[in-house]
Amino acid sequence: PTTNAITQVSNINGALTDNIGQIGVLGDSVYFTAIESSVRYLYRYRSSNNTIVRLINNIGNGAFIPYNGSIYYSGLNSNNLNTATQISNLQNSATIPDEINQFAVLNGELYFTGSRTGNEIRLFKYNSVTNIITQVSNMQTNMDLQRNSTRPMVVSNGSLYFIGVSNTSLINKLYRYNPTTNAITQISDVRGSTTSDNISFMYNVGDKLYMRLSNASNGGRLCRYDDVTNSLACLTNI
Repeated sequence: PTTNAITQVSNINGALTDNIGQIGVLGDSVYFTAIESSVRYLYRYRSSNNTIVRLINNIGNGAFIPYNGSIYYSGLNSNNLNTATQISNLQNSATIPDEINQFAVLNGELYFTGSRTGNEIRLFKYNSVTNIITQVSNMQTNMDLQRNSTRPMVVSNGSLYFIGVSNTSLINKLYRYNPTTNAITQISDVRGSTTSDNISFMYNVGDKLYMRLSNASNGGRLCRYDDVTNSLACLTNI
């Protein structure tokens, strides 16, 4: 910021792109995912010695998050170069994946999406103090959330917002989870109950949620949700 200079940090694949994915900060290190030889890995960069170290051999879908002084990630239970502890086994199986795809931290607990059986994607929370995983959502018979990295979970004003499905036809809408009341509330329904709102790329800016939302058949719009006034307004065409 003081020199207004951009410095290249990674060069994992030589002349080819590193395909940098998610980026997170923990302590004095920057963690990120990159693709090497068609496989996505987790790396750590330290500016103090300008070094990059590969930590996880295969981080699966690339989802990870810093939480309580550690990195939590979705990956295979044996593909690591450093000490890693398996936290979840929702399927009670050594060979069936838990389908963990998204993370968020709220009130000292780690929220994530996963599956206990088949394709039934649910919302869970993990408490690192008690080491207990609790299922949060059970909205539909088949799944509560869809697997999609462009539809993240976002924390705003003490609540967790996520893109869930409103019925068995996988119609997606915006939902809010209140940890105080343990209640899940549907927020958006701009296209009716039989058509998805197609929300993606959601961010919290100034305690308001900004997202891309399709409120018509001709494409997406930039929209804003204000939980104080409980209003969802679309600002412009995209």
